[in-house]
Amino acid sequence: MSATESYEAAIDTLEKSEKAYEFFCRRIQVLLDGNPELDMEGLNCVHSIRFRKKSRASIKDKCERKKEKGIVVNSENCHSEIEDYFGVRLLHLHLDQLPKIHSFLVEQCSKGEFIFGEKPKAYTWDPEFKAILESLDFRVEFKESLYTSVHYILRNSEDSPVRCELQVRTLFEEAWGELDHWMNYPVQTDKMALREQLLVLSRVVTAGSRLAVSIHRLQTERDDDRR
Repeated sequence: MSATESYEAAIDTLEKSEKAYEFFCRRIQVLLDGNPELDMEGLNCVHSIRFRKKSRASIKDKCERKKEKGIVVNSENCHSEIEDYFGVRLLHLHLDQLPKIHSFLVEQCSKGEFIFGEKPKAYTWDPEFKAILESLDFRVEFKESLYTSVHYILRNSEDSPVRCELQVRTLFEEAWGELDHWMNYPVQTDKMALREQLLVLSRVVTAGSRLAVSIHRLQTERDDDRR
């Protein structure tokens, strides 16, 4: 079987389970969206939630990238190798909300709502943010592109192949991520000026995220003083 035929077989296998994937991811979306347990200082940690299904073209691109690493995706390993077939993206305002979100997810896992398919992973280049993430027991990785995001792989159960990739990021990080995806996915731009500008924007985004944290803390202190 050729690589192309293997990819097609993998996609066909995934699509046979499409309804189960969608049902599970929608359940995660409902669990998170507006849940009062995620309220913090009078504000819900969830600003908004996005839901998406990976297209056939995107899956093929991912299969090609995995092939370059020596992994051939087929009908037998497609569920574990294409863990982001369906995904949910949770957007929040500032980094102080992340521990609350993470704690909620850990609690829901302990209640049996889902299981973690792997240790939660985070991408960052900021040393201060890295320390916060490691204190929460994330597996932290650095990307030269300065990509910043938190990723969870949630599974329905040990016996089910169904997975949901949950990405958690701030609104600032989302803006940067959308531009990066547009410019560099699936093929990275060859324009050095654009790549350099994107790196600069990443630093601006981090500064914005830190300012949002500072604003939140100052406002919280003011509210505490008024009580």
